[in-house]
Amino acid sequence: LTFAFTAVSEGTAAEKAVLKIEKIPVRCYCESCALLFECTPAAYTCPQCHQVSPDMRTGRELKLVSMEID
Repeated sequence: LTFAFTAVSEGTAAEKAVLKIEKIPVRCYCESCALLFECTPAAYTCPQCHQVSPDMRTGRELKLVSMEID
């Protein structure tokens, strides 16, 4: 995302803009034990019952929080 922003902003009014990225933890939901847990991209395994959970609830968001234009 940072590379793309830099590439498309060159030569435009946004050239000197600053892109700030806030990472949101990936959280999955386990249907077996109703637990919302933080997981890693390599392991979506529930820490309580050890079932694999493909139900990702957070971590895919992309939201523009603010933009200032002078």
